[in-house]
Amino acid sequence: MRRTSGMLLGLGLLVPLSVAPAVPAAASATAAPSSVSSQTKLDKPWSSFKVSVKAPKRVRNGQEFMYEIKVTNLGPQKADYFYVGGTGLPRGINDTVYYKGPKGTECDFYEDGFWCVTPWILDEGESETVKVWVKLKKRTKGTAVARLGVDTWNVPSGGENLDRSEWKRLAFPHWYITKTVKTKIVHPSPPRRRSGGGTYTPPPPPPPPPPADRREEKKDT
Repeated sequence: MRRTSGMLLGLGLLVPLSVAPAVPAAASATAAPSSVSSQTKLDKPWSSFKVSVKAPKRVRNGQEFMYEIKVTNLGPQKADYFYVGGTGLPRGINDTVYYKGPKGTECDFYEDGFWCVTPWILDEGESETVKVWVKLKKRTKGTAVARLGVDTWNVPSGGENLDRSEWKRLAFPHWYITKTVKTKIVHPSPPRRRSGGGTYTPPPPPPPPPPADRREEKKDT
């Protein structure tokens, strides 16, 4: 899946693809006693993650803003099969989303969210960062809520050449490790010239200009 050589699975975690049935892993643990030890290891992430997300506290309606998603591999294994993104971008945004990650990063919309594949395997303690830009529609009000982080998979030996939809069909174990991020949407009123009555809410500072080499992905409608 990713560019560095070698499988992330240790010898004790190598499980033939044929033993991964299209049912939840927990249900198959008692059906194959000879594989109980390996199956138990499938029930926990081979690579867990720490997630941090940076986002503005306030944005103006109609404004474009950025989420910076940083994921760190906590081990115990090298992280190969993982996606960075989220199970939910805010409601009330334009269909086109922009992103930037390490060279070679590819992002797309899936049934369960917006996810990116970065190019490198992460050793324990190593991090990866992906930036995602969204633009609010002018009529969007309230609070922009996003659930962002990582989707980490336990992919048995033999499954590395299958795509994510096949992993789901075969019920390979995976975990969403996400954080909920809330950004208030403000609608500044013009300043009042007369004294008294009402308060003026200044607009949030403009965001920094996005990089010229960011890429875009449009949601199918």
